[in-house]
This record gives sequence, C-alpha cells and structure tokens, in this order.
Amino acid sequence: MNKASIILTIIVITIIILSILAFNIPHSKIINPLVYQTKANDTNYNLPYPANSPYVIINTQGMRQQNFASGFYISPYIVATCEHVLRYDNLFVNGKRASVLSRNVLKDIALLKVSVENVNYLKLSPMVAKQGQSITVFSNPLGLNNTESVGIISNPYRILSGEQSSVIQFTAPVSEGSSGGAILNGDGEIIGMVKETIKDGQLLNFAIPAAQIQQELNNITPDQDYNNYYYNDYNP
Repeated sequence: MNKASIILTIIVITIIILSILAFNIPHSKIINPLVYQTKANDTNYNLPYPANSPYVIINTQGMRQQNFASGFYISPYIVATCEHVLRYDNLFVNGKRASVLSRNVLKDIALLKVSVENVNYLKLSPMVAKQGQSITVFSNPLGLNNTESVGIISNPYRILSGEQSSVIQFTAPVSEGSSGGAILNGDGEIIGMVKETIKDGQLLNFAIPAAQIQQELNNITPDQDYNNYYYNDYNP
C-alpha cells in the first residue's frame, strides 16, 4: 500500500468519524422570540391592571364585535381616551362599566366616568412638549396591556392633512390598541395622548397635546349628567 493510498484512507476515515460525531452532538434549541414573549405575557403580564393603577384598558362591545384601546386616569373617577375608540355602545374600563362624560369628535378626545375608589391618577403637564424631548408611553398595543415603550418628540407642532389643531409627532413604538395611551415626560406627567400612526412609515406616530385634554376637562360642569353622552364639537 503506497503512501498516497494511506493518506487517502486516513482522510476518508476522519470524515466518517467527524460525520458521526456531528450527528450525535445535541443541537441548540432555536426559540422564536415572538412565541416566547407571548407565552411570557400570558403567564406574567396579561393580567388586569391593579385596581389603583392610573392606566386602563378600554373595551367597547357591540352585538358580535368588540374593540380594545388604552386610557388613563386624569382625576378621581375620570379617564381620558380617544373619541374614535368608542365604536360600540357597551363601554368598560378595566372590566368595569363606564359612561361618557364628554366626546369631542374634532379633537378626538373622550372623557369617561368610572366608579372606582382610591385610584391613582396622572397630572396633565402645563409645559409644552419640546423637540428631542425623551418620552415614555404606556398603552395596550394589540391587547398586550401594561406595555411600556420609549422614544422622543419628533415635532411638537405637526399639522396633519384635514386636522384643525396641531398634534405631537413622536417615535416611541405603538400599535393598534395603543390609541388613548399615556405619553409621559421625565417628571411622570402627561404631555400627550396617543392618537394615530402612519403604518406605511417608520415610527411616524402622533399624539393629542395635554393642553387639549385639560381644556376638555375644564369644560365638564359639576352638575353634568354622568349617564348621558355629552357632545362637545366646538371648533378648536
């Protein structure tokens, strides 16, 4: 057996041995991060908000349909959300029956009355949002409640086509179900409320300024009937 044949035989045997070893080595388990996160949410985070939480899940129900959105307390018993999320007649906040205090179609603001004791609420900031300012958003994107995202203010005075009032453009990620979510500044005060997003773009999101929510709150009278809708379609 010549030298070349010996070398060839050694190479073939080596390849066979390596193939056997490779077949028997346990492969790493590849976990789809989306599936894993969903399971984690189901066991840990997809629970109702605590009774005293300032953040809420808005649920409106019709005959065979329902809609989920976000909201937050701005005073005892009063929750702010977007008017456009009130699609159906039966209205619930964190699973409790709620009624509408105010609906402003033009500014897309709704204020809701909920009978809950000792709830924490958020302060509406008197300061105007500034370009580049860091923000935190709390909302319920795609029904995943208690979701926190961060970003910055891209433009505090964006005018969208068909709108009469300026909105805040921001970058913190939001999705369907985030409408009505709370946008907080570094002091934990509300500087805006999630309104809408441009799905064809990247992080092109828009919010209603806190000053407009404060104005809507100021328009509520002490003797207002909490059980009836109150339409406030004044021009901005």
